[in-house]
Amino acid sequence: MLVNSRRLPLVFLTLLAAVVMGSFYLRFQFDFNAGHIDEYDYLFLGKRLLAGATWPSYTYVFGADFNWYLLGLGDHWLGGISGARMIAGVFGLLSLVGMYGLVYSLWQRHLTACIAVALLSIQSIQLFISRFATYDIISFACFSLALAPLLLACSKTDRTRYSYLVIAIGLMSLAITSKYVVILYLPLIAGLAFLYARQIGCLFGAGVGVILLAYLWGHWDSLQILYRIQFQGVHAADNGSAAYIIEALIMYLAMLMVVWLLALLWSIRLHPKTFWQQTSFKQLLLLMLLALPMGAYHLNALNMIALYKHLVYACFFLVPAMAWLLVSFLESQKLSVLKQGVASGLVLGMCVVNYQQLKLIEVAYADVTPIIQQVALDLTFEDTILSEDPYLFRYLGEGLMPQAQIKETGWLDNNLDGQYGHQDVIDAVWDQKFSYVFLNDQIHTELNKQLREIMTLKKYKRLVDESYEISNVMSRQVKGRLSLYQRAKSPQISVMENGNDD
Repeated sequence: MLVNSRRLPLVFLTLLAAVVMGSFYLRFQFDFNAGHIDEYDYLFLGKRLLAGATWPSYTYVFGADFNWYLLGLGDHWLGGISGARMIAGVFGLLSLVGMYGLVYSLWQRHLTACIAVALLSIQSIQLFISRFATYDIISFACFSLALAPLLLACSKTDRTRYSYLVIAIGLMSLAITSKYVVILYLPLIAGLAFLYARQIGCLFGAGVGVILLAYLWGHWDSLQILYRIQFQGVHAADNGSAAYIIEALIMYLAMLMVVWLLALLWSIRLHPKTFWQQTSFKQLLLLMLLALPMGAYHLNALNMIALYKHLVYACFFLVPAMAWLLVSFLESQKLSVLKQGVASGLVLGMCVVNYQQLKLIEVAYADVTPIIQQVALDLTFEDTILSEDPYLFRYLGEGLMPQAQIKETGWLDNNLDGQYGHQDVIDAVWDQKFSYVFLNDQIHTELNKQLREIMTLKKYKRLVDESYEISNVMSRQVKGRLSLYQRAKSPQISVMENGNDD
């Protein structure tokens, strides 16, 4: 039988407190890099929506517009991309509250819940997406906060269970509509709730299902386009390999999975003859089951897109096992220096590994600060832009120039024949249709070599030309050049002749 938590060693708790303080320091470093293409995309959408304008966001983004309003408010009121990342930071803290609620609901111990919060706060993925102005942390926070109310609804017998159920349905619906991939968890969580409390499980699944059907009905046409172009096209393409995905799973989850196994063995050791009947043993198995969906999805689809971010869900369900193990291990029998050393070493080892991972994620995309410094104050209403990363310029140019004057190198129909090929881009650059051309070597490196030769021949002014090397967390293209060119004279053919709408 476990003894009182007051026997926990002060050295270990002090170390844990220092670790949490360090993670919170890192959590508020919002200027670790300039924005990613996704961030500029979502902040551009936020600017558009807050200005009362429209954009076909539902046709290509896997999340609802309320995300962009939230991030846009941070961008507008709190100071650009750092302000939007502050909004992400708030949701990151809310996800820690969700962890506390889940673990306390499972073990009814504040100490275990607090240690779980501390451990989640140092996980590299959770730390990073809490400083990344995307929908991932918004969805994750809503998801994490939905679990404790659902557990309470399943465990209570009075009428308050329905209040908790409504909260769980609302939060889970927000999590899924915020980021669609979270729907992978709905059948699993609703099924587990059904096994524990049939009425609550049925009502939970039905409630979330009705909300999702209403959402689908309201955005049917746009979501069909999203499905055809993104799901069947971009995400179905060969953008990953089993080796890469397995390597990523090992990188982010190996330590947590080993600790989970140790927790399972420890639970067997505590009750060797009846371990399968013990609540903790069953809870540990349940946590592993809940940790699997995202990794299984990416491995089955061989899809590396957003893999590193999605693995935060696996971390979320494996961390409680480590928290339970640490408390159980330190409180069992007589405390010793050796126990304190083992527990402290485990936490410190996890800190080192996750800090190294965090530094790799931070440099997983090229720093576009030199590009921003060159054009942020110089864009005019008459400028035209061709960009390999269009949303950087859509964000910078929103309100300053018509969006129709910003074109993508990967989506340009120069001769209006309904085709979007490399020749369209080559012809447009040859005809000097654009005031600025930006290349980052992330989409079509070989085409860029030809484009750079053309721009040299046509006397484009080279404003920025910097080599970069990034980690392979977000892309398999880890080397390239950031190149920004400015047209030296008036165009031979205006881009406005293409007739695109704003």
